[in-house]
Amino acid sequence: MSSGTTKATDVVLFKHKLLEKFGAEGEKRLEASLSPEALKAYRSLMPVTRIPLEIEAEILSAGAAAFFPGDPRGLFRLVKQLAQDSITGVYKVFIRIPTVAFAIKRIPLIWRTYYDRGQARTEEISPKSGDIIVTDFPDLPRATRESIITGYIAGGLELLRARNIHVKFDGQNPGAWRWHVSWE
Repeated sequence: MSSGTTKATDVVLFKHKLLEKFGAEGEKRLEASLSPEALKAYRSLMPVTRIPLEIEAEILSAGAAAFFPGDPRGLFRLVKQLAQDSITGVYKVFIRIPTVAFAIKRIPLIWRTYYDRGQARTEEISPKSGDIIVTDFPDLPRATRESIITGYIAGGLELLRARNIHVKFDGQNPGAWRWHVSWE
């Protein structure tokens, strides 16, 4: 099933947010919507646990439905908020970085920390835009590439006080997934 794994850090953070907002009843509703495999993972997560990307996407998608019912961009919105919460905790040193371009150049390092497959690199970094490319990962799950990564980038850039952030995913080449990012 799995096309790769990631650290469960964001799912653990989400679990705490879910309990804060909806309590035990909300968590029971979420658990009822998960597959047996996702439920087992959800109940045993720790931040350093590695989980299949599909399981992460299933749990966060179910969470997005709880936090943003009926919103087709709910997963993006949820991950964007999780990114901001995570970065202001574990990665708060990054929000002191002088430029957004400098932070974008650090994405390959962050990729290697979280994902066990694929190679991330940056290209065409300027003071107002840049591209993030992931190669060697043609089966990167759709929800991960279109909502989870895109939301994480947008959330992180907002913390760096960038404005008018646009993250456009280009899925034309599965050999080199590309996110074009621009900001002011």
